[in-house]
Amino acid sequence: MADGKFAWAPSSGILLSGIEENGDGYRPHFEDANLDIDEGSGDSEEDIDAISKIASASETRSTIVNTLVVPGTSIGEMMAEIQNIEAITNDADLHARCCQLMMFKPAREMFVTLKAHEQRLLDWLKFAAYNPLPFNQN
Repeated sequence: MADGKFAWAPSSGILLSGIEENGDGYRPHFEDANLDIDEGSGDSEEDIDAISKIASASETRSTIVNTLVVPGTSIGEMMAEIQNIEAITNDADLHARCCQLMMFKPAREMFVTLKAHEQRLLDWLKFAAYNPLPFNQN
């Protein structure tokens, strides 16, 4: 963070003392700080390398996030599935509890895992809706 002599915000509308109005305009005196601010003073190869590393890290992060997300486990997708289970939609209390249960990612993942086994899924939903599970205990 710049402070003291070098703290200046161009949008402030106030010029600091020690700023020349000749040359390239309101350029502060940086000679005392031994800063090279002339155009072209940066090392473009280093800049390109840094940008490449940032892009690579971003790709890696995106890949990791995508592998952690189980397809078909959004709350919306789960609720659409629950609306198709007659035993749940016919019981207002069970329906409300299943809605609450679908707020938890591990429950949604278990739902997807058991989806091919309709009776097991229903049995698990009834159990999970009325019993504290390890991931949703306070």
